[in-house]
Amino acid sequence: ITERKNAEEILKESHALIKIAGEKAKLGGWNLNIGENRVSWSDEVAAIHEMPVGYSPPVEEGINFYAPEWRGKIKKAFTNCVRKGISFDEELQIIVASGKRVWVKTIGEAVRDDKGKIIKVQGAFQDISERKRAEESLRQSEENLSITLNSIGDGVIATDLNGMVVNMNPIAEKLCGWSLTDAVGKPLIEVFNIVNADNQKTVINPVKKVLENGEIVGLANHTVLISKNGKEYRISDSAAPIKNKEGEISGVVLVFSDVTEKYLTEKSLKENEERLNLFFNQSLTGFFFMRLDEPIVWSESVDKEKTLDYVFGHLRVTKVNQAMLDQYMTTEDALINRTFYEFFAHDLKQGRKVINALFDSGSLHIDTSELRSDGTQMWVKGDYICLYDSKGRIKGLFGTQQDITNRKNALNELQLSKMELEEYFENDISANYILTIDGYVLSCNNTFLKLFGLTKKPVPGTLNIIDFYKDPELRNKLVVRIIEERKI
Repeated sequence: ITERKNAEEILKESHALIKIAGEKAKLGGWNLNIGENRVSWSDEVAAIHEMPVGYSPPVEEGINFYAPEWRGKIKKAFTNCVRKGISFDEELQIIVASGKRVWVKTIGEAVRDDKGKIIKVQGAFQDISERKRAEESLRQSEENLSITLNSIGDGVIATDLNGMVVNMNPIAEKLCGWSLTDAVGKPLIEVFNIVNADNQKTVINPVKKVLENGEIVGLANHTVLISKNGKEYRISDSAAPIKNKEGEISGVVLVFSDVTEKYLTEKSLKENEERLNLFFNQSLTGFFFMRLDEPIVWSESVDKEKTLDYVFGHLRVTKVNQAMLDQYMTTEDALINRTFYEFFAHDLKQGRKVINALFDSGSLHIDTSELRSDGTQMWVKGDYICLYDSKGRIKGLFGTQQDITNRKNALNELQLSKMELEEYFENDISANYILTIDGYVLSCNNTFLKLFGLTKKPVPGTLNIIDFYKDPELRNKLVVRIIEERKI
């Protein structure tokens, strides 16, 4: 009986292996003999239903384990299998003994006798909840990815290892001028047509670089994407490898954005800055900027004298133009970082008064005296404004200055000449006077008063010189000469 014993052992081992496999895979079997109303369940099928081992429910009870929304479907499939021999393979939900919903895969087929009559229905039954959760997680992940790709403001194109397009989002479709349907399977270089903005030469395919190096690659700033319809976009771009869980590259993802507006704005800003710098540097008016090491609060709540001590040592020149250098007869190196202690070294008291007034009002127009680098005095007419940070603190100032030394000197000389003339007018031994066109005295000297016997100077415009001439004929001649010749 050795052979029989060996066969029994082998059969035992086979059953044990099948049981282990069933438990691990959560897979069992069932059968129903036609004419009976009870389904035989394997141990694993009973375990899936959370029922005791050996449990064999009536058909109707077995059907009732299915969730209400699936009962009609399984009942129809089971009936067709029993009556017509139609096999079924369904994925449905059951409600187990504890009330928990479980996804299962149920398979059924008819068994016929030699005459073709259906004598039994049997099948497999498997708990596929884990797979369903994985599928749902994958579906959710793909849905989230799709939402992200469709919502993101950048264009995204994915390729395979051969550089063929496999996916692209709506922004990429818009910028490239290709629909996803038309682009899939096309070479990236055909869909993503990029050239150098300066010379219009084709730019090396970034996907090719990624596949060669296995690293993230970015495009140069002067790259232009030419859409299928011919429209051009300035773009920024990067390409990165797509790797599987083994770390092997399976494709490339390309992310790019339309920076045309940004480029035009930056270009405009650059041009404006160049124009401003040209005006700043070539203006005949002195321009300068000063910045504090740290912003200050200027209000009635602070100690202004103490704050001015800080300002005079920490407000420094950061930028000047040539006109400013010419005013001080110095170089840029000598003026940059200069503080108010140096500007107002000749009169710190006046300097503090000026800066206090500037900080109080935020702007100031003033004529002030300063020293050139050679120690000579100069007069400047200045307009100054405070620069503030986002918190309203003073962070620096901007100023314009004109050298008005020559004008001041001319005014002083004119004032001196006026004084000398007035002194000569008053002390002249001749009778000096100034008349209106009608002969009224506007001004006269002391000799005039003595000559005409006046004790004090008349109010301007009240005394007419003609009144001193009594002879009518002489008076008429005088009037004619005054009116016609404007002199006597």
